[in-house]
Amino acid sequence: MRVYIYLLVFLFISGCSKDDIIEPPADTIPLANYPDLQYKVFSGCARINCHSSNSRKGDLDLTDANAYQNLYNKASSIYPQLKRVVPYKPEESVLIGFLRGQYTPQMPIDGSLPFATVDSIELWIKKGAKKH
Repeated sequence: MRVYIYLLVFLFISGCSKDDIIEPPADTIPLANYPDLQYKVFSGCARINCHSSNSRKGDLDLTDANAYQNLYNKASSIYPQLKRVVPYKPEESVLIGFLRGQYTPQMPIDGSLPFATVDSIELWIKKGAKKH
């Protein structure tokens, strides 16, 4: 009986090594979609009266009804030669530059978003910045 237990323990230990663990590919990071970003990020920018229909700082309205059309392929009012969101090209999207502090003023104005949130926005843009 003892031999069987040792054999089972040996097979269990030797059958699973660190090399057997499969890491998911980097491109399988959960895709941030626009409805989630609008609800969790952009609408917050509108609620604090920075980018609401009334305040429109930077000529940008991020309310639920207007955010997408004010972001997607739309020229920045601060840097008119750049677009706020260039589909498939986060490196050309001024929104990412504002959020990462590459352009001034850094957004949000009172601090910064968590890196994971900015990464999600960047991934959304990289996947085409689709509305749905």
